[in-house]
Amino acid sequence: MVVADSWFSDSKLMRYVAHAHQGTLLGQGKRSYTFTLKDGRKVKGSDWIKTDNWAWQQSLHAPGCRYVRLRAWSPTYGQVLLVVVDKPGEKPFYLISMSLTIQVTRLMQAWNQRHWIEQMFRILKHLLATEACQARTEDAYYGHFVLRLMAGFVLFYTSRVIFKGHVTMEEIVFTLKHHWMIVDYEPFELYAIA
Repeated sequence: MVVADSWFSDSKLMRYVAHAHQGTLLGQGKRSYTFTLKDGRKVKGSDWIKTDNWAWQQSLHAPGCRYVRLRAWSPTYGQVLLVVVDKPGEKPFYLISMSLTIQVTRLMQAWNQRHWIEQMFRILKHLLATEACQARTEDAYYGHFVLRLMAGFVLFYTSRVIFKGHVTMEEIVFTLKHHWMIVDYEPFELYAIA
């Protein structure tokens, strides 16, 4: 399962993940997308987030969170599963999945873990000094970036092995974030500390 914000929810990428990796790319929908429901109604992405239009179900795993599960057709994506989510303290949003049979709870759990990915990405950008890349072409930049990300994953994997499973990835990320905020370490000094 791969989760992505709206800017990354590309239909070609969704198909690639489904066919090449037998996986699911769960993307946040855009306000401009248009879908056709089973009854023939055309609905824009901006209509999904109007909270008075749907028969909401309460989430058993997230108190106060409610959702709607709908199947629709998109001229871009084809048949899709749409999950409209309304959480307390957040603006309503909707998710798109080309996997039609996956459970909503599974999709929401994956989506809720996204903030750890974002935190880790922010830390890795600083930790691995991605701003220091002097590449002049897009391919060279992404090659440089991928190598640095691989180094970051080795760092986190090594941390897991050293702690022998007694520390979760969330605790490792929090520890790195905490050290990074207290003292402005040079990128590779922080690498060495972890």
